[in-house]
Amino acid sequence: MGDASYAAVPTLAQVASLEDAEDWNPYALAATIEEARLANPNPEIPAWIEPHYRAAWGSLFESALRLVQRTMDENAIASTLAVIAIHKGRRNLGRMALLNEDERAEMLATVGWG
Repeated sequence: MGDASYAAVPTLAQVASLEDAEDWNPYALAATIEEARLANPNPEIPAWIEPHYRAAWGSLFESALRLVQRTMDENAIASTLAVIAIHKGRRNLGRMALLNEDERAEMLATVGWG
């Protein structure tokens, strides 16, 4: 991962902010980029993109709140919840939201909630 991934996030936020946008992909990709940034030894966000990256995350959060209220699509719910959780500093919750339903069920069964 590098500068190009970070530079993509503002464009993803623009796509997500379009009125009546129903596509879950921008949220899933942005959450994956942020998770990779936090989890792996990746380069810091370059100074030239950092303010745009942070602003994009604010926009993604607002768009995610709107979409999660009106959708019943499983992927849209999961990816918007991931963005909301990561934006609110709940990284593990965001990571869990990015799992599919079977993976979440298996994880819950492992801890005795199955």
